[in-house]
Amino acid sequence: MATWICPECGQEVLAEEKPSFKWSDGHTCNFVEESTLRNRPKVDSFEVWLEKVDEELGRAVALSSEDLPDWNYRSAYDNGFTPKEVATQILLEGGL
Repeated sequence: MATWICPECGQEVLAEEKPSFKWSDGHTCNFVEESTLRNRPKVDSFEVWLEKVDEELGRAVALSSEDLPDWNYRSAYDNGFTPKEVATQILLEGGL
């Protein structure tokens, strides 16, 4: 058994394989195994980390977090996701 975490909503699931949830509000959890996140050091403050997310988004689609629908950035930061992982997740969910 492994613990899986959704970077956007922070939902945690204990499962043998990567789960897939689609909620009634349209959100689909794209889980990442917790063990891959556990040992990552937080080297930036949340504000600096979010600026790096914006840089990743800007390189990919010339948009920033302010230009996109609301997303739970704080949960992703607290769970150890990198700015690149978050930007990739946002782009996948938005079909960009």
